[in-house]
Amino acid sequence: MPKILFPRNIQKGIFASLTFNIGPFSVTLIQLLILAIGIAGFLGIFQLASSSGFGRVVAIIMALPILLIFIFIAFFKVSELSLIPFVAKYIRTYFLDSAEKFQVNFAKDSEVDLIIKKQKWKEKKQTADKKTLEVDKSSYDKYKESWLI
Repeated sequence: MPKILFPRNIQKGIFASLTFNIGPFSVTLIQLLILAIGIAGFLGIFQLASSSGFGRVVAIIMALPILLIFIFIAFFKVSELSLIPFVAKYIRTYFLDSAEKFQVNFAKDSEVDLIIKKQKWKEKKQTADKKTLEVDKSSYDKYKESWLI
């Protein structure tokens, strides 16, 4: 089977060469763009809050959630999915799929009937048969002689 060679930009994707290694971290250009938007939002809210009379600590506390949200968006990875594909998959799986999708010709019992069946099952009387203990005299004498009793 012949081996097909692809150029680097096609084999790895268009943004594959736009990855920057910062220490042990590998950051893509998209993540840097999201972080830049988050930092700009953080600095804008900080400047607005500090110029309107709030203290610096209060302004940082007011602006910090914006920065944290953008950091979360930039570095979110679950099963190799970023935030938007993960949310789309979650909505598609848990909200758009129905439990009866593949049960077309199935007669479904109503909830009231199921509750009645459960109550009838609980109300059944359980009986325990009593057995009498009968000891055979010959086996009793044999055990008594062997010092087991």
